[in-house]
Amino acid sequence: MESADGKTMKKLQILALSVLLSCSGTIPKPENLIPEGEMSSIIADFAINDQMGLLNQQGDMQQQGLFILQQHRISQEQFLESHRYYLTKPWKLEKIYSDAQDIILSKDPEAKAYIEKKTKEETAPN
Repeated sequence: MESADGKTMKKLQILALSVLLSCSGTIPKPENLIPEGEMSSIIADFAINDQMGLLNQQGDMQQQGLFILQQHRISQEQFLESHRYYLTKPWKLEKIYSDAQDIILSKDPEAKAYIEKKTKEETAPN
């Protein structure tokens, strides 16, 4: 069984890949491009928020997402433009997602131990 953080990261990667495949050509670098490290932090916050939404299904996910952007002092338009740009640079996007996962795991060491345990179980011969 996969952890919730792993499922969220897979969802994000699938979403990114599908958008990437639907895009054609390159997108010029936005003037207000969010740096890779900040993108990782925002995406980690989105993933954590997504998991919290599973616990509190009464919450407004869109409002919570906007709140996260406000905390980072990022507009929705700036995030979307930056994300769209990074989708055309898969090697950068992969690093952003990997760093986001590291941020999530650093905030919850128990999740890291759980993921490592499950990975060992899944790769162990039967």
